Amino acid sequence: MKLVIIGAGGHGQVVAAALAAGFEVLGFLDDDRSLFGRKFLGMSVLGPIAAAHDMDASCVVAIGDNRCAGEVQRLSLKAERARHELGGRPSVSLEDGLAQTLAWVSGAL
Repeated sequence: MKLVIIGAGGHGQVVAAALAAGFEVLGFLDDDRSLFGRKFLGMSVLGPIAAAHDMDASCVVAIGDNRCAGEVQRLSLKAERARHELGGRPSVSLEDGLAQTLAWVSGAL
């Protein structure tokens, strides 16, 4: 399964390192433009968070600031619901990515 990590900071890098053992992590998305193109753990910062909707991968929110992470999830889920209401199939499911991450973490403990 292909994953993109939302958040390229320390928390995102820890999550990426853990998930890379069992998933294909394509890279990071982060709104800090100074990070675009930089590599962490051999994975590139691919662009802004808004690019998640164009990715052929599930996304995992790995932002240490709970307020910011919650806002990313809220906006993404709102966009996903709108696509469902319009009859489209979402290309990105944050819920699936988070559920899989939680399942993986639970199994690893």
